[in-house]
Amino acid sequence: MTEDSQAPAAAPARSNRWIEQRGVALIALAIAWFYLWTATSGSERLSFEPHGLDYYNLLVDGFLDGHLSLAYTGDPGLAKLANPYDPAQNAAYRILDMSYYRGKYYIYFGPTPALVLLLPWKVITGFHLPTHLGVVIFAIGGYWISLLLMLNLRRRYFPEVGAGPVWLAALILGLANMAPALLRRPAVYELAIACAYFFVMLAFWALQHALAADRRRLAWLALASGAYGLAILARPTCLYGSVIFAVVLGWWGWRDRLPGGRKLPPTWWRSLWAAAVPAGIIFAGMLLYNYLRFGSAFEFGQIYQLTGRNMGQVKAFSWSYLPFNAWLYLLMPAQHSVYFPFFLNALPPAMPPGYDGLDDLYGLLPNLPVVLLAGGIFWGAREQPAERSAEFRVLGVGLACWIAAVMGVFLFFSGATIRYYLDFLPAWLLLVCLGMWSVGRMVARHAWWRIMAWSGMTVLAVFSMAFAVMVSFQHGGLLRAVNKPAFERLARVCNYASEIYDKLAGTHYGPVRVELKFPRNQRGHFEPLIVSGAFPTVDYLWVLYTDDQHLQIGYEHTNYGGGSTQPIRIDYAATHTLDIDAGFLYPPEAHPYFSGRADNAAYRVRTLQVLVDGVPYLDTHPTFYDPVSSHLAFGRDPLTSTFGRRFTGEVLSVKRTPPRVALDTVPQLGPFELDVVLPKERTGKLEPLVVTGETGRGDLFYVEYLDATHIRFGLDHWGVGFLHSDPVAITPDEIQVIEASLGSLSDPGEAALKNRLVVRLNGVTVLDRETSFHAVPLESQTIGVNLIGGSTVGPTFTGKILSIKRRNKW
Repeated sequence: MTEDSQAPAAAPARSNRWIEQRGVALIALAIAWFYLWTATSGSERLSFEPHGLDYYNLLVDGFLDGHLSLAYTGDPGLAKLANPYDPAQNAAYRILDMSYYRGKYYIYFGPTPALVLLLPWKVITGFHLPTHLGVVIFAIGGYWISLLLMLNLRRRYFPEVGAGPVWLAALILGLANMAPALLRRPAVYELAIACAYFFVMLAFWALQHALAADRRRLAWLALASGAYGLAILARPTCLYGSVIFAVVLGWWGWRDRLPGGRKLPPTWWRSLWAAAVPAGIIFAGMLLYNYLRFGSAFEFGQIYQLTGRNMGQVKAFSWSYLPFNAWLYLLMPAQHSVYFPFFLNALPPAMPPGYDGLDDLYGLLPNLPVVLLAGGIFWGAREQPAERSAEFRVLGVGLACWIAAVMGVFLFFSGATIRYYLDFLPAWLLLVCLGMWSVGRMVARHAWWRIMAWSGMTVLAVFSMAFAVMVSFQHGGLLRAVNKPAFERLARVCNYASEIYDKLAGTHYGPVRVELKFPRNQRGHFEPLIVSGAFPTVDYLWVLYTDDQHLQIGYEHTNYGGGSTQPIRIDYAATHTLDIDAGFLYPPEAHPYFSGRADNAAYRVRTLQVLVDGVPYLDTHPTFYDPVSSHLAFGRDPLTSTFGRRFTGEVLSVKRTPPRVALDTVPQLGPFELDVVLPKERTGKLEPLVVTGETGRGDLFYVEYLDATHIRFGLDHWGVGFLHSDPVAITPDEIQVIEASLGSLSDPGEAALKNRLVVRLNGVTVLDRETSFHAVPLESQTIGVNLIGGSTVGPTFTGKILSIKRRNKW
């Protein structure tokens, strides 16, 4: 065949490779942007300004000052304690997760991030690189190196794989590795882990080159060893993963042994030295670093931590933790919601004795099922050319041994957290890529099998990536707490999926009317009426049977308490009607359900009204957790038995009713009148009556309880200051009529009220002052609820609002 006849076939191949490479580059850049956005959209900003105590940069300053401790003096009172590690004594002086030894402060995290990034940056630029940006740099670098390694593996072992499977692998390596969840809170812990991730991937990349090279093997081995040594220095748990070097060297020794099988060639011994010396030097430096700090080569500072426990008495590793951790990391399913972010914290079993704690764990097999595709590597070696089959086996065995060794450390550890996944999951995903391509090669000759196999593997991959990304939005509630606008923008888009489902299923939201008979002979017992949420973020509406003629209905917002009615007289033989309107009977606030509706979403999802036979007994504005389902399960608790497992009376009917008009939104302008019963035993507390505006730019009109019989009214004009009335006497338990005119709610025709606050109590003017108000959208007003986060007052008014009336004129 001539060169001319070969050219047309080569051109399409080059064109396809060009498309593939550009696609991988775009994916790499997009995921890098997502990493950066994740790290800066929550708890940090895209800024070079320091954020509080930056432990690693304090270490950098210590190095520059010529010592190994942090450039931090702390409170001298700590040194005067009889036992500075006793949590009962050090609470006033404790700096969380710093190690304190002989009057100096250290960190038990490895120094690699400071040595290779933060210190050079400070020397070159003269200012610090904040920790959160360091985490992003290492995470992006680790991901990009894993991409290079993936492309090398594909080119050497699976050259026939097309662009689609390569792009899918690139996405898996960047999104399913749990790096986005780690980046949600990029602090000192995450910097050490991300740094180790970077150097482990660099070591694997160099080791793969050494495994495939006939020449320059020693150079690649030395690079792999040095990189892995730095990974150990950042994250000592990586030490056990050194077994991968033993696997590679063992195979070389077996393959290249001299005749007779008893001696190894000189080239093998040189390989051993190349693999051992760079990492050995770094490891020896780590031991010396520990000795100079704590007087022991094997002490990293853990037992000298200042925490809520005396770490010298904690059993950090134990066989008894193995079953529990195996369930957490491998088998524990997440809880689910039909609303964004769709995946919620898993429900763990009881912790074993001595276990330190856990944070946001999810079993890999049910939640990241793409990891199962790593098993496909067993077929991969059969399909390799003879000259590369053994090499491929060694690579697979080495990665598997590395994963088992490093993950095994965490299976015996006394704590577990979502950030630990980045310690071992990226290597597992490299095996997933190899296994996925192996399965694809095995079914390549059969069209239908090929279609089914790749469809199934793609579904597993997409589900796993979606899970990991959604978990990053959900992790710790950080995005919602710190950057609520970003969270709500994402929620509004993603919740269209549940909106479509609701329309197809004919789902209705809003109040419920229940016809029922309460059970007899349940005196002193609680029973559930409605239970909403996912453990441990659960809201309860319950009934307590106080005696043979009375009951109480109450609510509980887990971890924050609740309230209840006074005893309600009930005929247990009769049928009764409950009308219930509660925030958990609606979708979350950032949901398309509320788009274009006249009622105020913020009001609606923070309303609790309960009427018994038409009489209102509860009418308040508590905070609720987001519901997880549009399905209403009345009279049973599928989550816990906090207020009983089920309602034992007779439920005759349950039906949805139209939402009532939100009283605090119609009309929008003018003074208002509230008929309220003030709460008891709230001395010293401030509670909201009317709130307008938004975080950082709002006005909070509140009531302050001076003692059992005296109150005063006040206004917090955010960013400017306060004003308040003189003390006013009240009669407890009586209805108080509060009339007020806020300039922010005044009619444009009432120019005299634009810059005034006028308040009347029971017809008597108690406050009339000139003041300014923020110009805000009228729909931002809420009654009895502080939605804008003002710290002056509490989250809700805890008394009873019996009626809300609005006027057009004062």
